Amino acid sequence: MTDDLFDKEAEQQIIGSILVAPECMHELDKLGSEDFADPSWRALFTCCVNLWQRGEPIDNVSLFKEFERTAGKGLDVSAAAELIARAGSQTVTASNVSMIAHSVRALGVRRRAIETIKKILESVKDTSVPLDEVLDNARLALDKLNWLPSASRVVLFRDGIEIGGGSPIYEFNVVRPSDLLSTKIRLTSVELDQSGEVRRKIREALHFNPRLPSAEGWPDFIHAIVSLSVRTKTPEALEQDSEMIFWMREWFKTATPAEDPDDLINGYVEKGDMYYIQPQRMLRWLTEHAKVKPNLTMIWSVLQSRGARKDVQIRMKKGPRRLWGIPKDFLNPTEDETQLALDEAEALAEDVDLSALEE
Repeated sequence: MTDDLFDKEAEQQIIGSILVAPECMHELDKLGSEDFADPSWRALFTCCVNLWQRGEPIDNVSLFKEFERTAGKGLDVSAAAELIARAGSQTVTASNVSMIAHSVRALGVRRRAIETIKKILESVKDTSVPLDEVLDNARLALDKLNWLPSASRVVLFRDGIEIGGGSPIYEFNVVRPSDLLSTKIRLTSVELDQSGEVRRKIREALHFNPRLPSAEGWPDFIHAIVSLSVRTKTPEALEQDSEMIFWMREWFKTATPAEDPDDLINGYVEKGDMYYIQPQRMLRWLTEHAKVKPNLTMIWSVLQSRGARKDVQIRMKKGPRRLWGIPKDFLNPTEDETQLALDEAEALAEDVDLSALEE
């Protein structure tokens, strides 16, 4: 059905025009490799884009070397030189190359539309799948046919902010560089791990299907944007952190120096300017005594911002242990924290008086 929906000569003319006048790449920003029907011309166009993005010259020699370097996809390297020479004999003027590129792109979208519709028809026939799910999948599949070219669907994540305490929320300014269309989106840590959820939020806000890194590159991409995010906290989270700090210091008042791993149940190892603890022991005590019901992530969020170190190997009598290191000056409260400690102590005293009255 799609046999007549391609123009091999037009695809060849685009490659030839690039070889003769590489600056025409400026006119081809709306064209994607997926728009080429012929595998050879598609591969050569990808090579042209690679060279262009790296700022390297595009000529017969460089294009052949790039083709050879990326030819691990079953393509015939031996025929590449002939293809490149043939392409150089088929060129069009700079004023016509954008028109031909538009035609090639339109044919590519039509081919993909046919394949997508065929898959949708097959899914509709499968009565084992709920109809709502079938329709949702169909909408997503059709969204991927967005007429916006891949270059115009690129988005940048800017001005990242990490908000909150133990379970942070990340806010990013998402920008489409082609026209500076932008929006702010908020994502939880769980949502950040799901590229489909990120894509959905951007699509709902900007009304186009964004081009995002592949599944293989997604973890590295998320690590990069999260590590560049500025940490900030809501007033509620800051108040919660202050309470956590108060109760951590209270735990230290009950703790004792430990030489044996068994002593770490309610103790710490003192080395240099750090105290080393087993965080699970502190967590258990905080859970029993503190108003805030913490978890290890919340504890680490508070300690990390105050110079703590995680998973430090410390030698003990019965062998090494991996512990968390807390700077000694963590136990020296600021003026504000001293006032909070007094408030907490008063609250505790009131609780005791009330319980005595009830008895």
